[in-house]
Amino acid sequence: MKDRWIALYVENQVGVLAKISGLFAGKSYNLKSLTVGTTEEEDTSRITISTMCDDITFEQIMELIEILIAKYNNTPHSSLKNETPLECLSRKMLNPFSRPTVASEELQKEIHHLTYISKKITVRGGISSGKRPYIQFQGARYRNNLLAVSNEYVGKDITILIDPDDISSVEAYNSNGFPLGTLTANGEYGRIPHSLKTRKNAVRLTRQNGTQNSEYSAALTAYEDHLKKESRKSRRAATKADILKKEKEIQKNPSSEQDESIQTDIHNDVPNPSRNISDSNNKDRDYPTDPIEFYLKYFKK
Repeated sequence: MKDRWIALYVENQVGVLAKISGLFAGKSYNLKSLTVGTTEEEDTSRITISTMCDDITFEQIMELIEILIAKYNNTPHSSLKNETPLECLSRKMLNPFSRPTVASEELQKEIHHLTYISKKITVRGGISSGKRPYIQFQGARYRNNLLAVSNEYVGKDITILIDPDDISSVEAYNSNGFPLGTLTANGEYGRIPHSLKTRKNAVRLTRQNGTQNSEYSAALTAYEDHLKKESRKSRRAATKADILKKEKEIQKNPSSEQDESIQTDIHNDVPNPSRNISDSNNKDRDYPTDPIEFYLKYFKK
């Protein structure tokens, strides 16, 4: 049993509170509290519902609320001249003078960039651990060609920018703000575009099933199969399955792709820039010590 909170925005009409509280009472759901607050819109109020229930009961509650909203949107209202909200919206969308202005693609990208999450994270791995440098985020290892050969960052914090709509890759910057490029998650987490919420749900399902979460496990595939199975019984699961399907259709940035060899930890055929160049095996090989120069020489082709 967990504490749950649900926020609803409703019109200031007589009987709204009674209708919502009656919905819960009729299904024998226990409400801990129900509060109403004002919003920026004078004719709209915010209702916050607090309840204690398990995951199954909570899904049932959310389905009931979705049914209530659907019923409201299909009910004629006197304030809309006896039209339903959906009919009113459809009529306005057909009017060329009332259609909303669509922002340009560049502006949409700039606006979307405002939703990115900034996070400081420590670089792990290195020669001492026998693993290429990487960062750990939400149960997955992230690296790219440059970070994989930059042992000087091990143990230090870097900043990553996270797109909550697609965390298959993140943008990385060092402490001076110098871009380290796009870090891609290992395994299935890096091949399939998915949101932060989807990753959390997939990891949670993995733990519930008692299996180990790693880049070698097919957590996203298992989560998708679970949603397909549950969607036959739960409308909410069907909605989540549709969301996951749309997330997978996101076009990945080509710059986020990395060599397959970097997906693993150690490869003997890739030179190490931190290796002593005076070593007997390296006398005739000129390895640049600067990681950026090293990256451009050996990986940027």
